[in-house]
Amino acid sequence: MDIYRFLDSNDIRAHLQSLRYDFTLPEAAFLVWQCATAPLSEKHAAWRELIKTMPDCRMERRRNMCEIQSMHGFLQEYIELEEKLLRDFHRESDAVYFYSVLLKDEHFPDGFSESEKYERAFPTLSDCLATVKEEICDYGAEDILHVCMKRQLLSKPNRSMSVCLNNRLEVMDIDAFRSPLTKREQELLGAFEGMWFAFPTPFKRGDLVCQKHSLKAWRFPQNVCYVLDSITTWTNREMQESGFWGNRSDTQDMDRLHQMLLKDGDVTDMSFSAYSVEDRQIIFDNVGWYLSLERFEGTLTGEQRALYPLRDLLNGKIRPDMFLDALRVLRADEEAKNTAWIRENLLYHKDMSYISAENAEEEACEKEETP
Repeated sequence: MDIYRFLDSNDIRAHLQSLRYDFTLPEAAFLVWQCATAPLSEKHAAWRELIKTMPDCRMERRRNMCEIQSMHGFLQEYIELEEKLLRDFHRESDAVYFYSVLLKDEHFPDGFSESEKYERAFPTLSDCLATVKEEICDYGAEDILHVCMKRQLLSKPNRSMSVCLNNRLEVMDIDAFRSPLTKREQELLGAFEGMWFAFPTPFKRGDLVCQKHSLKAWRFPQNVCYVLDSITTWTNREMQESGFWGNRSDTQDMDRLHQMLLKDGDVTDMSFSAYSVEDRQIIFDNVGWYLSLERFEGTLTGEQRALYPLRDLLNGKIRPDMFLDALRVLRADEEAKNTAWIRENLLYHKDMSYISAENAEEEACEKEETP
């Protein structure tokens, strides 16, 4: 079975293929679970294939995951539970349905917007689906990131279940944590979120990267470019290979952190640290889902151009003073563009000709000629 197919990042997929990476059963099962492009039916088929073709193993108890005595048994239980939940979702008695559509939208800072947002209640699932299909036709399937449909109990309004669909209305994911679940069912559904894995990646400090849209990363901005600083999977050696000094405390602590995450990390720790630009400020933060990272191949524009000298600084290509000078030049360029745009708008008023560029140049010349 082609486990690489379940990697959303083209760059990470190609890197692992070049390494001929040998996946363990837990790693393979996890990659199937986190994949954003595989429908639930394909994931179930993949897990069944893993049960048939890979040797069984166990996983020790983790901070946010109960012990798994048999991965084969766990995967079979997980499949059966999701199939049961889907049957429950289609049960229309004592329930109403809502939906929300996540759209690609470059006009919003995060690169997406939401339509409907669970505003209307539908008495049946078929009524809700019919309206969703109309919205997909109106917006165009290519602009739909995903559709979320929610089933809410009438007798217990605080109890609900949601399914995530792609633009072909195939089920991609189930969120049942607000529905009535047994303790065992809660443990099963939360098991993958309690795992942490350190897959090799092709990135290094100073790379320009972006996040490919995925079910695990959609809440992070999709149209933002970053300058990569580090990934939580890196060890001391990888930190030093990326340009960190060996005597820095953050470098020296990476091996210890790596061992802690191997033992007790979860999906919230599968992140990366990076720099981005927002409102003319360079921001450093621990963000995102590292398995969604891809190299940025486009061209930065506007204030985002500040990431170019930052990349070169982290890669050791320019000195700190050159970095600061480059920022001053780029910011001056942006300020000049903004000034020209403001002037153009103000000149629509005939009484404000004094702010024209020609008048500004004449006044400057007169000041220079005045003894």
